[in-house]
Amino acid sequence: MDISFYRQSALNILFSKSLKGGILHPVIKLMIGVILAVGSIYYIVSGIPGYLVPGLSDFLTVLNGAIPILVFVLGIFIVWLELDELRVEKETSREEKKPRRKK
Repeated sequence: MDISFYRQSALNILFSKSLKGGILHPVIKLMIGVILAVGSIYYIVSGIPGYLVPGLSDFLTVLNGAIPILVFVLGIFIVWLELDELRVEKETSREEKKPRRKK
């Protein structure tokens, strides 16, 4: 069998919605997410005492680089949506102008 089958099976077991087949219940996944979020905010604000300095300056550097890219992607997405909307309006107006055949 293909390795992707085993990988998919493992993901299905871990993240299935039922308690019978899934190891991780949604509440457990929620708790893991909360722990990761709180831990990352703690690191950004105060660092890890004795090991790492606060990551606020690094976080701001990443934001300064990421925000323009995200704004650009958002702009491209809006242009794509509006072009698609114009295309659909054009097609519907073209269909309305066509005379319908009687059966």
